[in-house]
Amino acid sequence: MGCYLLVWILYLRMAQIHLPPRNIFGVKVPLVPIHPKRILKVTGVFISALYSNIFGPPLEIAWIHIKNYFKNHELIFKDIDYGSLFPKTKLDVYAQQGSNHPVIIFIYGGAWSSGSKFLYAPVALNLRKMGNVVVLPDYTLFPISNPNQMIHEIQSIVSWTVDNISQYGGDMNNIVLMGHSAGAHLITLSYMNYSIDKISLSNPIPSLYKSITRPIEIHSELHHVKAVVLIAGPYDISDHHGFESQRGVEELSAMGRLFGHDHDSFHKWSPPRMLQSFSTNPIHIDSIKLRSYLPRKWLLIHSHKDSVVPFSSSSKLYDSLERIGIPHLSLKTHKGDHAELIYELFLGRGNQYDTLVTPFLSSHVHME
Repeated sequence: MGCYLLVWILYLRMAQIHLPPRNIFGVKVPLVPIHPKRILKVTGVFISALYSNIFGPPLEIAWIHIKNYFKNHELIFKDIDYGSLFPKTKLDVYAQQGSNHPVIIFIYGGAWSSGSKFLYAPVALNLRKMGNVVVLPDYTLFPISNPNQMIHEIQSIVSWTVDNISQYGGDMNNIVLMGHSAGAHLITLSYMNYSIDKISLSNPIPSLYKSITRPIEIHSELHHVKAVVLIAGPYDISDHHGFESQRGVEELSAMGRLFGHDHDSFHKWSPPRMLQSFSTNPIHIDSIKLRSYLPRKWLLIHSHKDSVVPFSSSSKLYDSLERIGIPHLSLKTHKGDHAELIYELFLGRGNQYDTLVTPFLSSHVHME
């Protein structure tokens, strides 16, 4: 009975927003599970997450936040307006003295429904110690936001960075977009959206994507980005919904409600399927034209032990990008679970970033 109570509390707190109406004899009822198999699955996921938070890095990260609160960090510029439709959605810049430093824009994850630039401040501080100017934005989350709004904000963040980063010691011609989990997905989706905009000017596009509308038309500066670094992203929403269903958490997850409840809608927000649609008949987009709208350099990182987003997610995106001939494309594996590499950036220790990311940036980006 205790397991049922726990799971129902989770459902009442997390699973009721943006659901189709549920009525029994004309009475609105909440979505709660009855089947014991789902109760056991959700309980298992909850206990695993609780254990990780108690005995894993999150407690140490909380201590780092406490210590940072009492430090006077210089050259941090907070709460800068970058053009979001939501006035409270801002970005922070972790600047450098001098000029022409490489720039990293870090888009955090959190299942499209959680996270904040305050939480990820230690990541930005440690990336800055490596010689980068770091742009750390918030973006509007579910349930307030929707996919089009999130795409608009990613594009606005890049445009703001191109226009302003030289004032903070950064090189506008040396920008890397880096994202983890949902953040990695949104970066990739933003480029697919940008490609649709460009392709539709001279070519027919798959009807599925004609319904992707932008809340505000902006002049995107995505073409200024030299490279993207994507860590453990769920790029195929349809596949990931199936994976969440196996874990028993698809009703608790914001993903299904954010991206449309059905597989046709999921496909619309899945970059690997979009790339496949662009390159198949009867609507065939020339690979040279398609990749001209995308960064030339892509680094995908994922762990075979990832229990939140399977490794196959990154391998599928890699295959899709390889088919269109991205010239500098790499898929690397890291140790640990879903957030291990990000935890290392939080804590400022471990060598996986130096082993996986630094050589890529040195050889393909910063040295050019």
